[in-house]
Amino acid sequence: MFPFLEAVIPHMKKQFEDAIVILESIRYRFFHSLCITKSATHTMTDLLAISLAPDIRVNCISSEAVATHWWAGIEERMHGLAGNLPLKRISTPEDIAEAILFQLTQPSIT
Repeated sequence: MFPFLEAVIPHMKKQFEDAIVILESIRYRFFHSLCITKSATHTMTDLLAISLAPDIRVNCISSEAVATHWWAGIEERMHGLAGNLPLKRISTPEDIAEAILFQLTQPSIT
């Protein structure tokens, strides 16, 4: 992800594009290697937000379980996760799209 951002950021500054939204997937609390990468993503988001402000806003959406085709055939298992999630519900792709749109269109969101 970082090499991509390194390539894109100079062009964003030239074109006055002002927002980056990083998406990350469910946090597997019991898989240490995934927890480490998720922590690295959050740290990178924080550092980019600080270093690119005020020209480019940087945010991260950390979704838990999202009802997508990846759950095809095991929907019951997906819905069983809901009780263990902070919001006690499975997100929809529309939920994530709305969050992205909100972060991209609200200049006060940093």
